[in-house]
Amino acid sequence: MTFEHLMQRIQFICKPWKPWLSTFVLIGGFSLQIDPIKNQLPSNIVPWIAWGIVVLMLIMAILDWIDNKIENNKVDKITYVSRDVFRDHLKTIYNSLKLKHQERLSLFVHDEANKCFVLVGRYSLNTQYCKWGRGFYKEDQGVINEVWKVEHYIDFLDKDKTKRDTQNIQKFKMDQHTLNNLLMDTVGFWGIRLSDIKVTPIAVILMEASEKSSRVQTNKKEKSIFFDNYKQIVSQNSQDILKSLDLFKPFFPSPTNPATKGGF
Repeated sequence: MTFEHLMQRIQFICKPWKPWLSTFVLIGGFSLQIDPIKNQLPSNIVPWIAWGIVVLMLIMAILDWIDNKIENNKVDKITYVSRDVFRDHLKTIYNSLKLKHQERLSLFVHDEANKCFVLVGRYSLNTQYCKWGRGFYKEDQGVINEVWKVEHYIDFLDKDKTKRDTQNIQKFKMDQHTLNNLLMDTVGFWGIRLSDIKVTPIAVILMEASEKSSRVQTNKKEKSIFFDNYKQIVSQNSQDILKSLDLFKPFFPSPTNPATKGGF
């Protein structure tokens, strides 16, 4: 039996008794606080009641900890299931676009309350680019915010890393620490903002390409044609993605959620 199964067994056995434990603690506590009742109790019984209350409170605290632990484990599992679902959505788009190892697709939802974008899906044939790194991206930092503002966004940075870092700092408000820890040194961006049926912005799909990508080497006209194709394919898959976003929305991690993975 695993520790998780043991916690579930304890929760199942003890759950019906939790209200009674609270009642016993309440009655016992009042009995010791109200002098007329306390004075009628045998003097040798009072310490036992006090210790009994302490033990019951300790048991209740342990049961609450078990309940929270089990709930957080459920959230974790659902979060990882959602990653698989969104990865499959992105894989469909990735394959339709015939993308290669030098490119990746990522899906971000906007967390208005915490003023950030949350990474909920990522796919690439390159296993290094599939890694998640940061879980959250500041609302006013990076290319995601640019996509969010204009709906469709395409941009290219200098192939020279020093110049590219300067562009990232000046244009996207990124700091040097963030640049030093990027999992992908992106040169080309193609971003699309997704909106729900009420035309309310919900998420951003971002395609990135390294300097070795053939997408970066093409001329301006070819890049524009590719972007039109990209928008069409995303549009064809957007309803399925939006349905999944709505389904998993209660389980998305956030900077204030104890089940959260990652960070700024």
